[in-house]
Amino acid sequence: MHLNEAEKRMLAGKNGKACELAMNILSDLGDLYGAERMIAVSQVHIDMTLYMVDAGVEFAERMADLRGEFAVPAQLNPASIDLIHHEKMRVPRDLLENSRRLESAFLKMGAIPTWTCAPYQQGLIPSFGDQVAWGESNAVAFVNSVIGARTERYADLTDVCAAITGRVPELGLHITENRKPEILLAVKDFSDSKC
Repeated sequence: MHLNEAEKRMLAGKNGKACELAMNILSDLGDLYGAERMIAVSQVHIDMTLYMVDAGVEFAERMADLRGEFAVPAQLNPASIDLIHHEKMRVPRDLLENSRRLESAFLKMGAIPTWTCAPYQQGLIPSFGDQVAWGESNAVAFVNSVIGARTERYADLTDVCAAITGRVPELGLHITENRKPEILLAVKDFSDSKC
């Protein structure tokens, strides 16, 4: 995969260890899928905000400890607990602690604490044609089909890497040829009064 000079510097560790690790992961992903190059993204929606396993917390903390900073605006999906009223929900102590650790790591790297699975309703809303890196299934469908911005579904960890580098491999729905419709739906006799 071709990397430009800025991306080569990231891969060589010139922008810090967190950026080096993130670019290594993304370039390996690009190689795996046969991407020819990286592209810049204008924003990220991080799906990896729910505590499920220790590895996710450890990865986020490692990136924060390596002084990772988000290069582009990054919003957060909901946490797995109510962060404000957790005591009312009787959240187990270990779940609370691990959720707080995850929250702390993301905020340390510069995340915007939107805590929503519908980022298109608030915060950063991309424009038609914008290249973004979003996780969260409904958000990916909405941003691609309704807004017309471009993203793949970025899985846990890769979304964090995209936020740190501001880059993703050019593949899938980022590419114009892959966005051509295959089905045309004709809706007839549909008016506001029937809604």
